[in-house]
Amino acid sequence: MNFNRQEIQWGPVAIGWVAAVVAFIVLGLILGAIASAIGLAGDTTTAEAQANAGELGAGAFVGSMIVGFLAHAVGGFVAGTRARVNPTLNGVMVAVFGLVVVVVLTILITVFGGIFFSGAGSTGTPGFLGYAGAGFVTVLVNFIFNALGGFVGGRFSQGR
Repeated sequence: MNFNRQEIQWGPVAIGWVAAVVAFIVLGLILGAIASAIGLAGDTTTAEAQANAGELGAGAFVGSMIVGFLAHAVGGFVAGTRARVNPTLNGVMVAVFGLVVVVVLTILITVFGGIFFSGAGSTGTPGFLGYAGAGFVTVLVNFIFNALGGFVGGRFSQGR
């Protein structure tokens, strides 16, 4: 794929990112309602919930990937429709823009969290990767799915 920097239009990318965030919230609420209706009845005991925590965590991760893909497909479609050139590239840039926003917010929260809440963190880290490594892998996998969703959304917007 050949492109130059002039083909990236940040206005449509930012609008597409806002559309992706709104779509993520709406789709997340819908998925949560469906999960709640299917099998997460209110009569679950604490022991049962703790026993099924791994399955719930894996289900939440897969649900996050699906919702992220669909939300970024919506955002990529919006960005691709609004962009004058190379809609597919602008659709993918929605996910890149979102990743930059997440990294900046993480740095800000880390700095200000360290200032205001020193000593209030957790004491242990799971596995050899720790929380930061597990978080990095999670963000990386979700970013790949989000970029794929932006690509698909941008590709669908080419005919418009």
